[in-house]
Amino acid sequence: MEFQQNTAYVPVYGAALDRATKFVELFEDAAALNARTPVFSTAVDPERFRIATVGTSASGFRIATVEKMGCSVLALCAQVGRAQFVWLADPADPEFWATIDEAKTTGELGLAFLSPDEAWFQTMGIPSDRAAFEKLRGRKANGQTPFSYVAMMMMHANGLKDHFAGVLPNVEITYRRTCLLLTSAVTAAIESTPGAVIERAAPLSTGD
Repeated sequence: MEFQQNTAYVPVYGAALDRATKFVELFEDAAALNARTPVFSTAVDPERFRIATVGTSASGFRIATVEKMGCSVLALCAQVGRAQFVWLADPADPEFWATIDEAKTTGELGLAFLSPDEAWFQTMGIPSDRAAFEKLRGRKANGQTPFSYVAMMMMHANGLKDHFAGVLPNVEITYRRTCLLLTSAVTAAIESTPGAVIERAAPLSTGD
């Protein structure tokens, strides 16, 4: 999807950065984590999520780097059964790296999938060694287009499928969501973009 920077309305689906301590009364798995373990909180369509994950405990996690319009974007992907989630992050954002460093320290990352009536929680292991994507730490865009705009374009274009086709081999994706990680800097950038509106609820009729 291409859109102009003066578009009247551009929904930006966001995921909040939380900590495990926020969810200890809601999920036993969260209570078992270090209280400081980072958690990505993402809204889901409960019916589609339930159908995509029922009867399976298979999960996988991968991080990819994507270059577009002179801007580097980090794409973090988690797959739970036939549901796949991608979170876009700015490699120049120190709040994002603080989250990654905290996850490496605790060895885990929590994923909260939320809807008004139901909620689910998944834990992913995070290795403590230095990963290849960390070479982008602190890298700023070298083009004229800011991260927030490039990430919004990528989110609506839904063009990241090929990067994460094999997270769980031979498993067909039936529910997919792509969101921006809402650090303070990313939130401020989106709010200053004409037409962009942060949507924290998930679309309920079709995937995005």
